[in-house]
Amino acid sequence: MSEFDNLYPHSRTREDRPGWPKGVKGISMEGVDQLGVDDEGNLYWAGKRLEVARTITLNTFQQAIAVIGVLTAVAVALVEWLRFFGYGVR
Repeated sequence: MSEFDNLYPHSRTREDRPGWPKGVKGISMEGVDQLGVDDEGNLYWAGKRLEVARTITLNTFQQAIAVIGVLTAVAVALVEWLRFFGYGVR
């Protein structure tokens, strides 16, 4: 029995769900009582806020394209800033 099951003995269903990863079980009717939502829509389990974090990893080509895009945007902003103050071609 896991630590989670010791703390919340009837919070999960006993059977595995077809197509779900091994060890992931549904929330039982007793377990639903452990869920909460605050005024901003944040989800809580047993009084602890749940957070979902996702990271994005770019490959080398995608990083190069991103850098080129940023440098192009900075160059255009610089040219427009100079034109605004009367420098450069009108």
